[in-house]
Parts: sequence; structure tokens; C-alpha cells
Amino acid sequence: MQVEITELFRQIAGDAPVIQALVGGIIIALLNLLGASLVLVWRNPSERALDTMLGFAAGVMLAAAFTSLIIPGIEEYSGGNPVPTLIGVGFGAAAGDPAQLGGALSLMVAIGMQNVPEGLAVSVAAVNAGLDRRAYAAVAGVRAGVVEIPLAVLGAVAVATVEPLLPYAMGFAAGAMLFVISDEIIPETHRSGYEPSRSAVHPCEYSQESVTM
Repeated sequence: MQVEITELFRQIAGDAPVIQALVGGIIIALLNLLGASLVLVWRNPSERALDTMLGFAAGVMLAAAFTSLIIPGIEEYSGGNPVPTLIGVGFGAAAGDPAQLGGALSLMVAIGMQNVPEGLAVSVAAVNAGLDRRAYAAVAGVRAGVVEIPLAVLGAVAVATVEPLLPYAMGFAAGAMLFVISDEIIPETHRSGYEPSRSAVHPCEYSQESVTM
């Protein structure tokens, strides 16, 4: 299944890493748009529902950080040496190889999936902050995802230019994702007092994504 999806993506985006990154960034932004648009039809999502969706997003991101970034960075790009990737993880937390396109697509899908509840959460927050029109709130959610398009292209250009930096870059991305999970998403899911059910979602989604990637 992954081979077919990889081939379809290559037919759409070609073999140029920068174009692949551009297309991937657009897909991720569109999924953010999908989540942000839900505020137009799902007018009053409960705190429990939002926390559950954010818990799902955290599980997806956690799986992507390990299975598509940290592990490949150590095993495939560092010759089994964990130091470059772990250095990247440390810096990431503090602050387009065609042969590996399948792993990149898995990461893209994982980030895109977590963008759906993220877009909805941003839009709902905008409504609660006083934006009168839900369309404006949806735009606020979309803007959170559009920024990922140029950053995806910039990352592809940087990696293509200096390939030895790839394990450090993968580690940095993983570290940044882990920081967002631990410092932003998980505390937000616990803010309303639904800790047990939300916390149970994280390992379930991690297990699911680890199997599918």
C-alpha cells in the first residue's frame, strides 16, 4: 500500500526534492484547512472532544518523531551512530532522499493528520477570544498551517545542499515535535480535567502509527 502511495506521489510531484517538499507542504496546509473549516459546521465542540482530538494528534506526532525521524536518522543516515541525531533532538527541544520517499510520506501524513485537530483547536480558540464571524476564525486556523509550506521547501533546499546535515536536521525536527507534544499539546489536553481518557489516547495512537509507518 505504501509503495502505491509513494509511486502516486512521485507521479504528481516528480523526483525533485524541492517540488516534493512544496507539494507535501501544500497537502499538510490543506489538512489544516480541513480542521479549521470544521468550526463552520461544528459550532460548539465540547472540551472533551477537543481534548480527545488533541490527544490523537499527540500520539500521531510522537509516532512520527520516532519512526520517521529519530530511528531512520540513526540507522540509515548516521551508520548506526546515534550522536548526530540525538544532538539534533537536543537542539530541536531547546528551541528528500528519493530512496526514502516512503518514510517522508509517512511523516507528511502524520503531520497532516495532527493538523486537522490543530486547525479546529485554533479556530475554536479564535471564536472564544471574541472573533464574531466563524469564517474569520477559520482563517486564523488556516494561517497556522500555511506557514508550513515555505518552511518545508526551505528544509528540502537546506538538506539537498548539505546532505551530511540530514541526521542533525532529522533530530532537530524530532526534538521540536517532542517539545510541542510535552510542553503544549499534553498540558492542553489536561487543562479541562479529562486526563485519564486523553492520556490513554497517546499510546494507542503511537502503537497504531508505529505499525502503519
